[in-house]
Amino acid sequence: MSPTIARWVLAGVLGLAAAEWAASAVAYRDQLDDSDWAAAAEALAPVGATAEPVFVADRWLDPLARSNLPILSRIESIAPASLHGARRFHVLGFGGSLWSEELQADLENLGVPRAVQQRRLGDLMLTTYELDTDRMLHDFTRDTPRVLAEGAPCGGRGPFRCKQGRFGRVETKLVEIDYRPRSCFEVDMADGVEATLEFPGVAQADVLRGHVGFTDYNGRLRSDAPAVVTLERSGQRLARWVVTDEQGWQPLTVEVTPSEDPVIVRIRTATQGRWERDGYTTAKSRPACFELQAFTREGP
Repeated sequence: MSPTIARWVLAGVLGLAAAEWAASAVAYRDQLDDSDWAAAAEALAPVGATAEPVFVADRWLDPLARSNLPILSRIESIAPASLHGARRFHVLGFGGSLWSEELQADLENLGVPRAVQQRRLGDLMLTTYELDTDRMLHDFTRDTPRVLAEGAPCGGRGPFRCKQGRFGRVETKLVEIDYRPRSCFEVDMADGVEATLEFPGVAQADVLRGHVGFTDYNGRLRSDAPAVVTLERSGQRLARWVVTDEQGWQPLTVEVTPSEDPVIVRIRTATQGRWERDGYTTAKSRPACFELQAFTREGP
């Protein structure tokens, strides 16, 4: 099959999928009225005072629910790193929809969550789940780290600008990785330039969990160079990973001894640009993005 024909076939498939999604949204939206959304808002009101995330089970329902329920705009509901740390969460679905492919993927190596409560809200269903998982102590993506490039400090407080990285950049962003929104530190450096991010220690943490992925959509269609991620503390290397764009939102886990010493993340990609039909080009960047959280297996 020629490239031109392949592009037309792909465009046709995507167009058909979009049409089916739009038709479903229109068909089901007509069954939902203001009383459904009012009931959902009332049921979710107590959750607003907690950090418990609320997810939407149906893809077509997601944008409609977000426009009617402000609680769904919280970052833990829009772009969770995973379900690690979510000891209690809520899923809003239409009719009998109680779960989703996205939630199943975010379980990673966790067990099956328990449905502890179900509430019918007109044509909507709100299910509350509990999950056996470590307790999250700290989300490093909410910090302002000390950032260096090739050992020299970068300017700013987010975004960070790094002259040593040949005008590199590090900033916290909400990006699309593997077709999902994620909140992470986007690292955009020149070829082979290593970025270092230093975070304050978390005294009670005995597990560090994170993820790495690439924000370049087209990178998933090629085989570009991987990112090398190193985790250090107290002058010792705790772990080292090599992650490719084909791995999507790749989880990283390392057990640690509790310590207040700073946590240091080093990340480097061999090529900042892209391999196109005519060869390698640096005209379009290919940033790597990572997040990191601290957990404990102790306590409630």
